[in-house]
Amino acid sequence: MAHKKDTIEIELEGLSLSEAGVNADNLRKELLDIKNDEDGDELESIKLKKQSQDTQDFGTILVLVLGTPAVIALARGLAAYLERTRTKITIRKNGEIVLENVRGGDAAKIIEALKAKKQP
Repeated sequence: MAHKKDTIEIELEGLSLSEAGVNADNLRKELLDIKNDEDGDELESIKLKKQSQDTQDFGTILVLVLGTPAVIALARGLAAYLERTRTKITIRKNGEIVLENVRGGDAAKIIEALKAKKQP
């Protein structure tokens, strides 16, 4: 049975446009490795998106499409990256902010927010 896919956006906070672009690309490369994990096949795509079409950057926001089984692997990967780089992120799920000021020790919060069902 196919799992429902969610669109997750990850935006790095408190960085210049160029720093955010470099960090977003580095994080994208690390998260691509999740595809090798047990539930990584549910991580359908990871792309960079520009914050504004008026800039010349390659993109500072990561856009992921994933199924529920990939959430734990994604949260662990994000937490490890954030811990190592000491950066913070905002996470949107299907267009709505679910977490802000996320840091490296917040893997459990990431999992909870990404697994939560939208309230009617």
